[in-house]
Order: sequence, then structure tokens, then C-alpha cells
Amino acid sequence: MEWALPVIDEKKCIACGDCVAICPTNALGLLHGKLVYRNPRNCTFCTLCEQVCLQKAVRCEFVITGYEKEG
Repeated sequence: MEWALPVIDEKKCIACGDCVAICPTNALGLLHGKLVYRNPRNCTFCTLCEQVCLQKAVRCEFVITGYEKEG
């Protein structure tokens, strides 16, 4: 299954770097004052970037659900 990377809203992002600092895989980075994917293949979809962004500039547009055993 392929998932879309978290969406970066450039209009909301103030390039504070909080999401870059919390990213455990160094997928995100700042370049010329803008948030970018430095290593997009490293993204594990952990959602920490979305959780830490006070500007709501990073949005994870996927849902992770658990496996529930029937019966």
C-alpha cells in the first residue's frame, strides 16, 4: 500500500523547525526558510510532525487503523 506523505501547507508554515527537530528519521528539513522533505523515503508516517505543529501547517491525510480479530 502506498500512502501520501504528510501535506505541508506553505501558507501556514512559519519554518519554526519544530517538526524537523521531532522527526525521528530526518525526513524533514528546512531549505531557504521553507519546510521540505529532505529524505521522503525515510518517512514512517508516525504523525509527530503533525502533532507538534502549532500552526497546523503539516497535515497527515491518512488513517492508521488497528487489526481487530473477529469472534
